Amino acid sequence: MDNKIKVDGITLEVMRNALQSVAEEMGVTLIRTALSINIKDRRDCSSAIYTANGELVAQAEHIPLHLGLMPSVIKAVLQMYPAEKFEPGDAIGADDLQKAADAVGVTVGRGDFVFVRTGAMALARDTGSWGDYAGGPAAGLGLQSVDWVAEHEVAAVATDTWGMEVLPNETPDVFQPLHIIFIVHMGLWIGEIYDLDPLAADCASDGVYEFLFCGPPLPFSRAVGSPVNPLAVK
Repeated sequence: MDNKIKVDGITLEVMRNALQSVAEEMGVTLIRTALSINIKDRRDCSSAIYTANGELVAQAEHIPLHLGLMPSVIKAVLQMYPAEKFEPGDAIGADDLQKAADAVGVTVGRGDFVFVRTGAMALARDTGSWGDYAGGPAAGLGLQSVDWVAEHEVAAVATDTWGMEVLPNETPDVFQPLHIIFIVHMGLWIGEIYDLDPLAADCASDGVYEFLFCGPPLPFSRAVGSPVNPLAVK
């Protein structure tokens, strides 16, 4: 059965221009709302529309270098990290953390804070609803990440998810086992519900994935957790 849709030349051109306009408007909105001077002032950014399998549909004309790279880079990323790997309930292990660090040229060591962006916050923003963000199935750190965290002697781990670790948990008889391991037995700080999207955009724009992090908590007494005022300084 042939599922192809026949489109006349005029309709095709109208659709092409409409998609091109969307891509251009995405770029304009990114620049207007950016906090990073690399994007807001230098306009070192690009925007494009892709299909689910990484095919470029429309691309805004911003950085010349990006014009040549963007048609192929998304396909390369999807081949390395297929979309199905980021489904809710997927556990992030040692190999995933090391691949991510190697991909951006970062060496993780003693006292570092590691931020893991799963896309959960971006999904809530895109859909306009929190849905089951709080307590529902989510990608997150799994038990296989413990050795990596311990060997690199990091001081803290933070994610953009509600509970930091994978949900449903990998231990049916213990709720949030990594909290027990990281906090009780390893003395780590844990961060949850971090909006890492602006930081990720800034890192992608300048290629720098290391920064000074400062996150002072509210001045509670006898407390074990608090909202923070997070700052990333480059």
